[in-house]
Amino acid sequence: MRVNSRIAMPKTVVIVLVTASLCAYTAVRAADPADALQEIVVTGTFIPISKQLATTAISTVSAAEIDRLVPVNALDLLSNVPGVFVDTSQGSYFFNTAVGTQVTSRGLSFIVLEEDGLPLEAAANLGTYGSSASLLRADATLEQIQVVRGGSAAITGANAPGGIFNYISKTGGDVLRGEVNASYGRQGNGKLPYERVEFDLGGPLAAQGLYFNIGGYYQHDYGTHDIGYASDKGGQIKANILKKFDNATLEVYAKYLDDHNGFQVTQPTRNWNSPTPAPGWSNTTTPLMGPVSFGYQNGPNSFAHYDQGDGIETISESIGVKFDAKLGAGFSISNNFKFSFNQANLQFDNWGTQSALGDGFMYSLFGTGSIPGTYTFRNPATGASAQVASDGTTFTVLNNNLPGTPGVPDTVMLHGATIQHLTDHQIEDQFSVTEKLDNMAFTAGAYYAHLDAVSQPLQLVGNGASEYLPNANLLDITLKTPSRTLQVTNSAGFGPSNAANGNFPHASWDQIAMFFGHSWSISDKWALDYGVRYEHVRVNAYNDSGADQQVLGYTDNNVYSNSYGVFAPLFHIARSIGTLAYSGALNRIIDENNSLYLRYSLGKKSPDLGFYQGLNSGTPDALTSPVPQKVVQWELGYKYYKGNFFSLDVTPYYSVLTSPGATTLTTVNSDGTPGFYVAYTPANKTSDYGIELDSQLHFNYGFGLRAALTWQYAKQITSYTWTQPNGPGPSSAPLSNAVLLNNSAGLKAQNIPGYMATLTPSYTVGPLTAQVQWQYMGQRAANNYDAFTLPAYQQTNLTLQWNFSSKWALSFTENNLFNSGGIVEWAPPGDVVSGFFQAGSYTRAQVLANPNATFAALQIPARAYFLRVSYKP
Repeated sequence: MRVNSRIAMPKTVVIVLVTASLCAYTAVRAADPADALQEIVVTGTFIPISKQLATTAISTVSAAEIDRLVPVNALDLLSNVPGVFVDTSQGSYFFNTAVGTQVTSRGLSFIVLEEDGLPLEAAANLGTYGSSASLLRADATLEQIQVVRGGSAAITGANAPGGIFNYISKTGGDVLRGEVNASYGRQGNGKLPYERVEFDLGGPLAAQGLYFNIGGYYQHDYGTHDIGYASDKGGQIKANILKKFDNATLEVYAKYLDDHNGFQVTQPTRNWNSPTPAPGWSNTTTPLMGPVSFGYQNGPNSFAHYDQGDGIETISESIGVKFDAKLGAGFSISNNFKFSFNQANLQFDNWGTQSALGDGFMYSLFGTGSIPGTYTFRNPATGASAQVASDGTTFTVLNNNLPGTPGVPDTVMLHGATIQHLTDHQIEDQFSVTEKLDNMAFTAGAYYAHLDAVSQPLQLVGNGASEYLPNANLLDITLKTPSRTLQVTNSAGFGPSNAANGNFPHASWDQIAMFFGHSWSISDKWALDYGVRYEHVRVNAYNDSGADQQVLGYTDNNVYSNSYGVFAPLFHIARSIGTLAYSGALNRIIDENNSLYLRYSLGKKSPDLGFYQGLNSGTPDALTSPVPQKVVQWELGYKYYKGNFFSLDVTPYYSVLTSPGATTLTTVNSDGTPGFYVAYTPANKTSDYGIELDSQLHFNYGFGLRAALTWQYAKQITSYTWTQPNGPGPSSAPLSNAVLLNNSAGLKAQNIPGYMATLTPSYTVGPLTAQVQWQYMGQRAANNYDAFTLPAYQQTNLTLQWNFSSKWALSFTENNLFNSGGIVEWAPPGDVVSGFFQAGSYTRAQVLANPNATFAALQIPARAYFLRVSYKP
């Protein structure tokens, strides 16, 4: 960054033509792109308008800010955006979690991730581990991130009242420019190698008005926790060609992504009040198993191979066309079309969690739970072992000299070699037409998406156990019966497979939205804008009926062999839902530096594809209706701009989320007679109010500061109540009410911090630029039952950059400078079922009853160092 000691820095102007959901943009960069104070960025509105006059909460992350960060993944770049909570502790792959969400805006997870103006996925939640964020990567081709928080996102985003996060790619300009960056680092507190190279090149082509841009990256690293092999390896390439006419632009863009990633899970932790890793564990260890591989059976005469080292492979291929034109007489049109093919090939450890040697669930996974005998768990390398006696129902530890964490006796780590394959083909198109008059403008348009998805059910191709230690080898497990000794696990340490071949569940998703917006400059001081959006979604799905079977067909003493699964017939459902959203704002221009607006929005979020995939029999299909989630939000925005020197956006807001009730169905009575019980909860409401502050300050003498501050308070305002039938029978049977949880005191909503802050001071003198980024995350309720409080934490990142010349630069970045700890995910103590499925219902009473328990938690990534050489010809 170049700074004159007497005058402000050069201006940067970015003009964005927005029709709806940021579908078109044009960027004009001045000499110094680091100055973002004079940006004119319009997002979440239907016509171009200055940022000061935009009646929505909008933040931008510039290319210069991106250049000074080394993110774990692309969502890490949102650290400078107020009101946004991001958890990237699980690694480069965007893994869905059981408690909380990966990214929220104002406590809402109903956001849409876009790339160049269109959603990455038309339908969210493609299967158990599908996530649109898994298709997103950040590299040198990224020009800017634009974030709309709530408000007008309800009418300008596709099914996304929580916010729009748009990652905009660079396009070529009149001057040929480019860059190459080569990085080497050490993650995991300096223990785990990191290598990355990226490039970007853009400029004019031979023909007049024709421009190109191409770039991408390749990365090879061992992740943030020591899993024993390179968990992240792969990259992407992106390109576009832009043609400018007198009154129109035409752009063709494409992307190819092929990336293998690992992820991190919770590990043994002590102390509810101040969680720290249990003895033998740290913020760089992991309970996940290493790079094992073995063959398994998935049919009567069908076999496949499992390779943990391949991790989770994400492939994304897309091509799109944008067109913008001015037609004269104030009319303009815009269209953005994209076709994409995406797939995820998952091979990973699904458990990585503790299991007591006396827990029958583990033995049921081995397929031997009902067989009486004596189990031997033996470490082939050391000879350490444990023996467990079973009568086919109960399991008693006879002896055990396996090492493990103190205070957790007779416990092993359970591992599940798991596969899943997700694929989808989709097309998206967004069209709009705008008419501008002297003091008002009208925009109307439509968005359409069609998606065909195939999701192989999550399948365990083998289960195994290891010592209760990080990176422990899997144990050899045998079962001695009165007649013979059975070999439960194969040479890799895994028991029988339940994988199956067949007709996988599949679904089609058709979504169409129509929107209209009107803006009106009433006078020099007052302006009004409003809009409406109607969306209709139709889903045809063929779902796994949940009656799959495992064939244990071993005829010799090897339990692990000749075992496979058989799919049940698929169950067909056809559903549709329509939603109407609207938003409006009144803007008051105080003077050339100050403005104020008031906005009201009613947004609707229809269910993701995962909801429809869960309807797998006639009973839930008949009784479970798709009901949208509703977000009512007020926000009051104050904006102050003082030339190139200072900008300040302050946004108080209040929102109420109404979620549809949950339904539970029991299809067999306790006495075994047919019939079913129907139980459901009414809609639960959560309120969230707070204040967001987004500010940039550029001093003289090279000093600068960016601040993103958030205070918020979220609580549940409706008691959890349960309606249950008095007896078996159809849904018309008499019902009675039972209060599950009295919430008259107002429990806090889970995983929403009260305070968030990111302060980023920087200093530039001559060829040196120094930046410190301090992040603070306030305490959060661990779940909706407020079982305990996840404590606040902070993290400091440092970047030093030295420009040797106008072409060469060297930078050093240290993330988590002081190796701070912070809990972002957790699971309760106990067996596998407790850890996986009971985090959401664990109560404060259970915590108080187990003050010294060893539970599971995931820490933020440990200290990491990165050195980068950059060349910009």
